[in-house]
Amino acid sequence: MLKEENIKDEDFYKIFSHLYTQLVVENKAPWLKEGVPERGVAYNPKSGVVFRGVNSLILEFKAAQAGFKDSRWLSQKQIDDLGLKPRYGEFPTPIAYINKYAAPVNVNPVTGEKFSVTDPKKRYYLVYNIEQLRSYELKHDRDFIISNKVTIDKIKKAVENSGTNDFRVIKSKLVKNVVQAVPDRMQTLAAGLAQYRLSQELRVPYKSTIPKEDLESYKHIKIKESDLLRTAYHVETYKDRLVSKDEALEHENTRTVTKVNKKEQEQEQERD
Repeated sequence: MLKEENIKDEDFYKIFSHLYTQLVVENKAPWLKEGVPERGVAYNPKSGVVFRGVNSLILEFKAAQAGFKDSRWLSQKQIDDLGLKPRYGEFPTPIAYINKYAAPVNVNPVTGEKFSVTDPKKRYYLVYNIEQLRSYELKHDRDFIISNKVTIDKIKKAVENSGTNDFRVIKSKLVKNVVQAVPDRMQTLAAGLAQYRLSQELRVPYKSTIPKEDLESYKHIKIKESDLLRTAYHVETYKDRLVSKDEALEHENTRTVTKVNKKEQEQEQERD
């Protein structure tokens, strides 16, 4: 049985790669399907945490592979506290506190709360989609929900950060940034994935500007695990920058190593 404390980086990377492979082999990859995305970005309805980075994408991969329409994910502890149980044969999905593709933050990536003695840091946390539970109700979103206001705020930020209100241009700018950051052999996939994720984030119909046959060609290309994860990282990073306040890359209650280092440098300059 998978346990949080036993998960290693290699395990997370393999699960991520395996889910991607299943999506393309089973023809379930959402970036190959035009129309309204079947679900929004992954979030935790109890804590209000909206999953970001590679964590968000691995949960999207799992949801697409399993056919989940619900975007809500809960930790094992939250499930226990609510008196819920996973359905027989259902397994959790790991998300990262820290690894090569997930910058460390000072809060629990599931609860959004600061780490403490009772809530120590782990490298990985296990979460379940709401649809994996034995009994749940879609109307239980009372504590937190990604409302229309949140989506409108993201659209405003995308317009502000891109300097245009033309969605085609916004999408084009995102794709340009992403493809410049990934290896040449990954550019088509990165562009398609970035367009899909932006449509999902802003709740608008998805229509890729890339011919479907070009995206489908990745079914027959053996992709290195490192290339896939690096591509996923850049797709999510640039997408999050585009729709976030002040181009922030994380939940507002968190701080990245980069921000910490910058603050420390500023403090040193002030002392000098």
